[in-house]
Amino acid sequence: MAVVLKVISKMNIHAVALVFFLSLQVVFAQQQNTPDSVNVRVFNKGNYPITEYVLTIDGHDYLFTDIGKNEYSEYKKVPYLWPTNKSKITVLVKRFIARKQPVTILSWPFDHVNEKQYTEGNFVIEIFTTRSGRQFMLIDYVKKEKNPSL
Repeated sequence: MAVVLKVISKMNIHAVALVFFLSLQVVFAQQQNTPDSVNVRVFNKGNYPITEYVLTIDGHDYLFTDIGKNEYSEYKKVPYLWPTNKSKITVLVKRFIARKQPVTILSWPFDHVNEKQYTEGNFVIEIFTTRSGRQFMLIDYVKKEKNPSL
């Protein structure tokens, strides 16, 4: 009787492990085949014109260019967004009399703990750049658009 129970419990462990690994494959397959269902654009709330904003998702770069102060970029389709995303921004900063110098700021999220992944809808990434002395500061956040103009 004890041998039969050991065999059945080993079979249950193997069955549970098999179901677990199959469910992982389904989850990862769904993530890899996710269509681009999020529309995103960038709004420049900062003090400097943005020459380039690169949003990186799963190793793929989405490029937004030439966004003036208080202007929106065009929409891009991405598979998903986090409230904090990996990005690179280049702004033009006026130096001396008429010379403008590009300044690049990189942003990496530490992790996505307690963050909700956005998988559908229309969103805007609002970017605020400012300078205090020689220090540049970047604040960016993701907002869901209530009345998008596509």
